[in-house]
Amino acid sequence: MARLWRKLLFLFRRHRFESELAEEMQHHLNLKTHAGGGNEEARYRARREFGNSMQLRERSRELWAWRGLEELAQDLHYAIRMLRRSPGFTTIAVLTLALGVGANTAVFSVVNTVLLRPLPYPESERLVQMWSTNPNADRWGIWTAYPRFVDWRRQSTSFEEMAAVRTWVINLSGGDHPEALFAVVTSSQLFNVLRVQPMLGRTFLPEEDQPGHDRVIILSYSLWQRRFSSERAVIGRAIDIDRQSYTVIGVMPRDFRFPPNLTAAYGIDAWLPPAPDPSRDERVSNNYYVVARLKRGVSAAHAQAEMDAINHGLAEQHFEDRGMGVKVSGWQQQVGGEVRPALLILMVAIALVLLIACANVANLLLARGAARQREAAVRQALGAGRARLIRQLLTESALLAVFGGAGGLLIAYRAIDVLLRLAPGIPRLAETTIDPHVLLFTGALTLATGLIFGVVPVLQGSKIDLHDALKESGTRLTAGSTRARMRSVLVIAEMALALMLLAGAGLLVRSFVSVQEIDPGFNAKNLLTATVMLPPSKYPEPWRQAAFFREVMERIASIPGVESAGGADSAPMLSNDAGPVSIEGHEPRPGEMEIHAERPKITPDYFRAMGMRLLRGRTFTWADNESAPQVAMINEAAARQYWPNEDAMGKRVRLDDGGTAWRQVIGVVGDVRQDGLAKAGRPEVYAPLAQSPVPYMVLAVRTRVAPESLVGAVRRAVKAVDKDQPLFQIQTMQQVVDDSVSGRRFQMSLLAIFASVALGLAAIGIYGLMSYSVSQRVHEIGIRMALGAKRAEILRLVVGQGMLLAMIGVALGIGGALLLTRFLSGLLYGVGANDPVTFLGVAVLLSTVAALASFIPAWRAARIDPMEALRYE
Repeated sequence: MARLWRKLLFLFRRHRFESELAEEMQHHLNLKTHAGGGNEEARYRARREFGNSMQLRERSRELWAWRGLEELAQDLHYAIRMLRRSPGFTTIAVLTLALGVGANTAVFSVVNTVLLRPLPYPESERLVQMWSTNPNADRWGIWTAYPRFVDWRRQSTSFEEMAAVRTWVINLSGGDHPEALFAVVTSSQLFNVLRVQPMLGRTFLPEEDQPGHDRVIILSYSLWQRRFSSERAVIGRAIDIDRQSYTVIGVMPRDFRFPPNLTAAYGIDAWLPPAPDPSRDERVSNNYYVVARLKRGVSAAHAQAEMDAINHGLAEQHFEDRGMGVKVSGWQQQVGGEVRPALLILMVAIALVLLIACANVANLLLARGAARQREAAVRQALGAGRARLIRQLLTESALLAVFGGAGGLLIAYRAIDVLLRLAPGIPRLAETTIDPHVLLFTGALTLATGLIFGVVPVLQGSKIDLHDALKESGTRLTAGSTRARMRSVLVIAEMALALMLLAGAGLLVRSFVSVQEIDPGFNAKNLLTATVMLPPSKYPEPWRQAAFFREVMERIASIPGVESAGGADSAPMLSNDAGPVSIEGHEPRPGEMEIHAERPKITPDYFRAMGMRLLRGRTFTWADNESAPQVAMINEAAARQYWPNEDAMGKRVRLDDGGTAWRQVIGVVGDVRQDGLAKAGRPEVYAPLAQSPVPYMVLAVRTRVAPESLVGAVRRAVKAVDKDQPLFQIQTMQQVVDDSVSGRRFQMSLLAIFASVALGLAAIGIYGLMSYSVSQRVHEIGIRMALGAKRAEILRLVVGQGMLLAMIGVALGIGGALLLTRFLSGLLYGVGANDPVTFLGVAVLLSTVAALASFIPAWRAARIDPMEALRYE
């Protein structure tokens, strides 16, 4: 213990210990000199008997100090001094590493937040999501019916609690500005499932799920601030929701976010019981999803088995449940599941960029090592072992990696802000921060980076032929074929990795261009859209809903600058109403898939306003009302699928949404891309709003002027019909179309940026190699030119060497790209994962860049003066 304490003291009192040791040694010498007579001969004899004072000092230091720490401190001091002596090399190496580490850290921060970080609820690993499955439906989401949820909750034993949830739009009136709010309609158990409590007030009581006790509402923190000025006295206050009085019972905390998979563009304003939903008692209305918390010790597989058994029993009791299944899945896996492939591909791409950066730095270190070969030889001749040299060189590499990692963190902070602005539709993205997990990742990445780019130069730099290295001109004449081959291998690797990234980016660019060229089936220019949700309490009768929208359409159509106005409850890329339909004469047999189609209810001028093509027949008029014969229109996809060899005109269809009447087809319109440009049009069966009124409608306003300039006029037209009716989701159709491809644009842009950086680094790598090669071959080139070689021959010699390396890299890169691009197939449209045009194009691009990068050193080589070159040696 005393020895350990003495060593610790030595770390902080080194100079004092050195001084005391010198005094003690001198004292012993003086004593011996005095005992021997005190003359000069006695002093020499005392020194010989005492021994080598330097060796004694070293032995004492070994007893007092940690030699390893001292040598590490010496290595660090020497490494810093050497890096300061080469500021250009240090700056380029650190910036290159910082770029690679920073980009990797930024992308990993997003991956960590979206895919790895637990959901922001206590013990979130026990949260699962449940929904019904329907193998007989060609389009089905993660939904179930509210009555089925009630049965699941009553019969299951695997869960502590479960809740049914759906999103809803409500109208907050009172004051001068009515407002449409995004709300969550939920059963009372939700907050128990999530284990969260309100900041003010309380959550729902079980009895508040029932009609007559359900006029209560919980506010979000932002709504509480925005509309109620953060008043704590809001608890217990009555507010006007959908023309009915609701009592505020709670305010949620600022950081509470539910559902967690909503993007930053959509914030939930309120939570309320399911009473406003007219479909809550309908077993065929599958528009809820279920969140549940597993009991401790119960696995998702056990819960799945129990739910399968419960569902089998329900199918025997309820006709609507026959053929239905149930799925139990961890909630963490569901959130962000759609963006998982794209994020992982981006993570792999940016890792390739870092590898290219490491290869570049390794090349710089190899070149620097060749220049320092004489220095290393002198140190080894003076007694430094190979292990000591390796440790010194590794220290320099590690120091570069640390500086690069620190710079990478600074870049990552900025890059995350850019990603937050550019990345569309990614759930939980707003939560992205550099947390301890990201710091740990950056630290591990920094260490790995130091090893990757440092190990080869270190091993090469420690292999020294002392005889050749210490000769005059030895560094230049015997730089080492092994070192040159290693630099060439690194350049080839850079070229191959760059081509793989270029191939991936090229495929995404071609795919994006293909998507952009798709005709959506409507004209998005000069088209304004807005959404209206009528409160059921104020408009309970269907005829009132139809009358409201008819008057609104007439008022909007009369606005100066408006060409036409229409509306639909299911509009392309904005909303949908997919469900079962019946085709007369094509009823599915037992076990066959149900016929599903989009079922828009539209106003007469909807097709005109949208710019959709009428192919046959006629469109609806307001005369197609409840007293007229029931009619329908279909799109081309429906005509092809339901009547492939017949004329669809005059055929009969039925919307299985509660109606029983058969409708005669009176017209056929062109297909539209309902779910985005990249997804083909699906069958659609249109019904006139006057025959099938709905309380929800997307307004489509075709304008002769800039659509944004008429937003105020459209608002006033709606208010003229009902002063308490707000509009929401007001945007141009061009914005909607652009947003539908924003994910593809983001993936393409980011991968294109990564590929451009990789291309630049590869060009720098081959340029650096050829420049170094020319500098080492000045004497050889001078001799060639003195013997009659022309400048064109020198150009071909140098460029040819660079192009040989480039061609090898291109060949290897194409092989790697063929293996890796198949993982992009799910992100592509209109182009194959092994598209030969893309591969040829990126190969030509990379070869051209390599040729230009090689030409500059070649041009310098061709301008060498033979006389100067021969004197050079």
